[in-house]
Amino acid sequence: AKGLVIRAFNSGILGYAPPLCCTDDDIDGILERTRMTLDQTLEDNDVRAAMKG
Repeated sequence: AKGLVIRAFNSGILGYAPPLCCTDDDIDGILERTRMTLDQTLEDNDVRAAMKG
């Protein structure tokens, strides 16, 4: 719901699909939305339990 297309790789790397031409402000916005999304995801108890297992 944050307008991002991200792929998680097994190595812990996130792959993004932004436009090929991005400004510094665009990249800052992408990283901020990523942080918010990851924080929100980690608030889910089921996600946190799966990460421990």
